[in-house]
Formats: sequence, structure tokens, C-alpha cells
Amino acid sequence: MMTMRRTSGLWWIGSVLVCWVAFSSSVFAQAKPAAVAHIMKVRGKVTITSAAGKTRAARMFRSVSAGETLTVSKGATVDLGFRKVGRLERITRPATVKISAEGCQPATAVEAVKLDDRRRKVFSSSIARVGKFGHRVGSVVTRGSSKRPPMVTPVIQSVVLAEVPSFSWSPAKGAVSYEVIVYSGASSKRRKWSTKTDKTRAAYAGKGRTGALRPGSTYRWEVIATLKDKTVKRILPAEGTGADEKLTFTVAPKALRQESREIKQLAASKNVTFMAMAGLWYMEKRAFDDAIVVNEQLVKIQPDTDLFHAYLSRLYELAGRETDSKVARKKAETLGYVFETDSKKKK
Repeated sequence: MMTMRRTSGLWWIGSVLVCWVAFSSSVFAQAKPAAVAHIMKVRGKVTITSAAGKTRAARMFRSVSAGETLTVSKGATVDLGFRKVGRLERITRPATVKISAEGCQPATAVEAVKLDDRRRKVFSSSIARVGKFGHRVGSVVTRGSSKRPPMVTPVIQSVVLAEVPSFSWSPAKGAVSYEVIVYSGASSKRRKWSTKTDKTRAAYAGKGRTGALRPGSTYRWEVIATLKDKTVKRILPAEGTGADEKLTFTVAPKALRQESREIKQLAASKNVTFMAMAGLWYMEKRAFDDAIVVNEQLVKIQPDTDLFHAYLSRLYELAGRETDSKVARKKAETLGYVFETDSKKKK
């Protein structure tokens, strides 16, 4: 009897081990190869075929794995950024290439884009940034509150890269003048600077020890309107607004401002690949106003890229531009972009 129980127990353990080995082999056999490159620019019909023979369209910032095949049709172009070697390759004529960590094969089918030392450094960090965020709009463009923000600049909770910010807001009904007040900190009630204007914009002009803004510091601001009947009313933030909806901005630390100078050159390059890299950098660093400017330029230069419209939709939402956000979202979806909640992976 004891022998039968022992035999039965051994048989059961053996069966479990066999099933586990079979399951593990199946999982590992289906494991996707690691990404070695990313699509940095694409125009026209470009497809990627996996080692298993499955084909998908090449889209902006999507990853490409070692062993996959890239097919570029007539009239199409594509830029590929390789993570390991920090290399940018461009294909501008019909070709079929094999992807490896070192680049495309055959090498004769591609053009290696020359990068100087400074731009190479920026490019290498950008490839890592694309790998981290890429086409997942919700993971890179975020804000703490889900409430609809007011239409102002600087965008709420954003980083200002300029030495001094410029403020703008929507006109209030019946207002004849406005007062802009900047406080010494995010929660401070002490005025650091203020100005009065009959326009809906103002540039910060505080100077000296008491007025100058400190790099890396966060400030709060408000707008007070004087109406035709002489009534004075705070319009921004609106009365009853919660603490998480305060109008705040952070002055970029010196190191970030220094880094932004090279990024600014990429943004002004008129090269879609470099401009897209700049736009992603701005979004990661929460320089949302700068990100909006770059992505607005990108959709004009390359209107058929779904990701640029998707980015704009989210950026406009953060900036309180609800109508513009809906238009950009509809355009992105028409081009094939799939929106999901920020907590889920974008397709």
C-alpha cells in the first residue's frame, strides 16, 4: 500500500514537471525579441515583417526588433534610430532590409545620417527616450488632476524654459482691465510681482533680489479682473478652485535650461526627425508650451502622421483648449491612432 502511494505521488510530481517544462518552452519560444531600433520618421508605405512572418505597418516611434525585415515601397522614406550604436539610418528608395543591433543589412540600401558630437549625444539620449515613451501618449503627457484646466499660458504645472514667463488668459465678460499677481511660491501668499493691463497677456518683469525668479523654483499666479461696474473679481483660478488646480509654473533649473539650448536648435531645424525628438524632450520635461509649438509645426510639415496629432490632442487638453483637442484627436483616430486611458499601454 505504501509502495502504491509513493508511486502515485511520484507520478503526480513527474506530470507537473512535464507540464511546467512544456508551458515554459512554449512561453520562451513565443517571447518577442528585444527592440534594437525605433522608427524616427516614416512617409508612405513601409512595413515590418517579424521572424514569424507577421506584417505590420511602420509607424512613428514604434520599435523594431533584431531579425525583423523592413520593406520600403516606391516613393516612401523611413528613418531608423539604432539604440546600441547611436546610429541614424535613412532609406529613401525601394528596398528590403534585415534589422540587426548594428544597423540595416545590406548597408548599401541605407544612408547613414551624419551627426556631429553634440547632436550624437542628444540623439543617443533621444533614442532612450523614444524607447521609454514612444507612441504611448498618456505616459509622457500627464498632469496631476483630471479636471478641465483653464486656457492659460504657461500651461498649469508646466516648466518654463525661458528666463522669464509670458502670461496669457481668456478674456472675462465685462472686464475692462486685469491685474496679474505672481506669488513667492506655490503655496505662498506673499506677492513677488504684479502688473496691471487692459490686455489678456503680460510678460513677467520682476527684477532684483526680490523680483527675480529663481531657477528650479515653483510659483503661483492669479488674474484679477476689474469689471465695468468697478467690481473686482478673481477670474483665475476661478473662485472655489481646489489646491490641485492652482495656476503654477516652475522655472527650469540652470542645467535643464542649458540642455534646452541644443534642443531648441533641433526644434528649429525643419527636419522632422530632429523636431520630433525635440517635441518628445519638451513633453518629458513638462515644457508643454514649447511642445505645443513644435507639434503644431510637425502636423503642418507631415500631416499624415497620427502620433503628432495624438500628442497635440493631449497637449491641447492640458492647455484648456478643448475644441482644438477634439479636432486633433479626431484627426489622429482617422489616421489610425488608438487612444486608451493613460494607465494602459497605447497600441
